[in-house]
This record gives sequence, C-alpha cells and structure tokens, in this order.
Amino acid sequence: HRDLHPFPTRRSSDLPLSDDTPRPNILLEQLARSAGVTIGDINVIGENDAVMSGNIELLEKPYDVQRSLKNMEGALQVTGSYQQLKSFLEKLETSARLIDIVALDLDGTDEGLLNLNLNFRIYYFGP
Repeated sequence: HRDLHPFPTRRSSDLPLSDDTPRPNILLEQLARSAGVTIGDINVIGENDAVMSGNIELLEKPYDVQRSLKNMEGALQVTGSYQQLKSFLEKLETSARLIDIVALDLDGTDEGLLNLNLNFRIYYFGP
C-alpha cells in the first residue's frame, strides 16, 4: 500500500510548500543574470503566517497538513537593453515557478538603456 499525496512532489518548484522568501529572490536573480540585465532592487513580501523550520510534525509530514494556495507579492527593478529586457520577461514567463506580473513600467536612462519596474505575485501551497 502506497501513500498518495494531495500535491505532486515532483512539481514542488511550481508551487512550493512554503513561503521561503529567499528562494524567489534567488530565482529572480538567476533569471536576471542569465538575461544579462542589471538588478537594481528585489523585494518579496510573504504572508509568513507559519513558522515551518521549528514545526517538526509539519517537516516530517508536509503532505498531511491542510494547505491552500497563497501568494507573496514583490517588486523588481532591472536595467538593460531592449533585447535583454525582452529575454528577461521571456525567462519569467517560461519559469517553472508560477509568477503573475501585476504591473509593469518601462522608462529610459541617460545611457540609452531601459529601466523595467515590475510588481508581481508568486504562489505557494501554505498551511
């Protein structure tokens, strides 16, 4: 007899089981670096309504806890050429992590580059 889990384990990058804020920051930094844009600022704010690291029961049986879809909100500012920003947005769109772009603002710099400001939501299954 095998336990069936209500959430697929192999897709944990799509919808992780916690609002571990550093992970979205690291993902966004990696995507930005791979697109060649310069990161000005990344700010991710989670609900942080459950302390997971100290909850042994939750850590031992992460699928036994009732969970619901939750989100973190964030803002990001990057600078680059048109092609670099286009590449960055394509990488966001095709990322394994579910990310909604809520607002987008684009303006030019004195150096002929573009500043991209994004507001976004990133999702996870939380207790």
